[in-house]
Amino acid sequence: MKSLPTGMVSHLQPYAQRIQHVSALPVHVPSSVQNVLILSGVTAYAIPQFQSIWSQLPNKPAVVWVGLTPSQTKSLWKQAGYHTDPLPSPVTLYEDVQLPVPVAYHKVKGGWEELPGILPSSQVHDWVTFFKGGTS
Repeated sequence: MKSLPTGMVSHLQPYAQRIQHVSALPVHVPSSVQNVLILSGVTAYAIPQFQSIWSQLPNKPAVVWVGLTPSQTKSLWKQAGYHTDPLPSPVTLYEDVQLPVPVAYHKVKGGWEELPGILPSSQVHDWVTFFKGGTS
């Protein structure tokens, strides 16, 4: 599925209402990483939203694909129409854990800001703000 079901879009909460502070990430990334995006190949509907802002991010988030092996993830990319990694990053990792995804993180003093889910289409640009450290 490459797009979010229409009925779900109306239930999405605005960006600022969803940001939470957490002390640690649920996955392992290098300590130098400032932004993290956790996805699953199963949630292909989320990929276009992040692709639409990817080129606007000077420092790409670490992308952690969870829940499947690398080969299973790549197979799902192909099924969704992507011939290569749809969100290329200098740090791309795979972890065999089950997590609610998608979820994004930005490093802040004392932990991380967490932004779960995807955003309404009118707020997609807020991902750029979030990954650059803004809260609105």
